[in-house]
Amino acid sequence: MKLLCVLFLALIISHPVFLQKEKALSKVKIYQWEEVVNANPDTIFGISFRKNRISTLPNKLFRFTKIIYLNLEKNKFQELPENLDTLTQLKYLNISKNKLKLFPLVITRLFELEILVANRNHFERIPNNIKYCSKLQKIDFWN
Repeated sequence: MKLLCVLFLALIISHPVFLQKEKALSKVKIYQWEEVVNANPDTIFGISFRKNRISTLPNKLFRFTKIIYLNLEKNKFQELPENLDTLTQLKYLNISKNKLKLFPLVITRLFELEILVANRNHFERIPNNIKYCSKLQKIDFWN
């Protein structure tokens, strides 16, 4: 059964429509938070907090309502802020390698989300509400 799931996912990921969307996201310039903290929010579309050892997001982040890419990988998050859903344009979210035990329900309110990377956390279960992310095309829950 696992082999069938892996083959199915490989077919989906290699589909030309999926690859086209991946290419579109790869054209987004990704900035480190320190580079954009005082920038014009309307000009920034990708922000990374990767390896910042943080457990909360700065409030100033939520001024950047046009971001489509957010990387929170390798931090110390035990939960995500409820106002994350104010980032209504978000298409890519990476929350891998944190300390999340409960799947953050706020993610189910990110209706434009296409790619969720959430591996190496400690989720006990994934809520049914994930179905509200109707544009979600790729989920990584490895390990």
